[in-house]
Amino acid sequence: MLTLEPPCTADERSVLHAFRRIARDVDRIYRPLAHHSLTLDLRDPGSPKLDSFPEDPFRSLVMAVRQVYMRREATHFSKVCAIIARATDPEVREFIDVLKNNWHFALVSPMGLSDGDKGYGGRQVFETWLYTRGLHWDPRRQPDAERLDKMDALLLPTHVVQCVTRGLAVCILQLDFAVADALGELPLADTEQLAATERRFAFKIADPAT
Repeated sequence: MLTLEPPCTADERSVLHAFRRIARDVDRIYRPLAHHSLTLDLRDPGSPKLDSFPEDPFRSLVMAVRQVYMRREATHFSKVCAIIARATDPEVREFIDVLKNNWHFALVSPMGLSDGDKGYGGRQVFETWLYTRGLHWDPRRQPDAERLDKMDALLLPTHVVQCVTRGLAVCILQLDFAVADALGELPLADTEQLAATERRFAFKIADPAT
């Protein structure tokens, strides 16, 4: 069991338990989807092909991930990481640093998109979808949603949103491994298996020249 210094307060333990409830939802939704490669095939631009997540479970996954993504949430990824980073074991602290880098990479690694007038990074594409297609609608983001919709003939925004969501989901499940240890509980996921899944299904687009 992890030793934290200073030890968890009662409120922090509540946060960790809440995070684990969310992680269970992420695990339940993500595992049946994990075999999808999310490879986008543009060799025929007139008929792009994307090995995508099915719409309904994908939306459920986004809504679960959202509870760890939104900064105002007590279970935000960085807040949970800050608790676990108080571990006395330096290997655990190193593990948390790697996870924070992976979280950031998931938001910046997908290709940027542009309609010629405005560009969008992975985080912007994900948040635009979240605030216009998710549970909450922000009218200020609607112009960006309409711009991205016009690019979706090649499935590029859909590709980016799904890749970002998968990357964040895997980070949540990997963080659960450490949270479970801090609480003296069993983890939900095999972190090595998750890492192997991410290496196999890296963000990629089939080369149009092949």
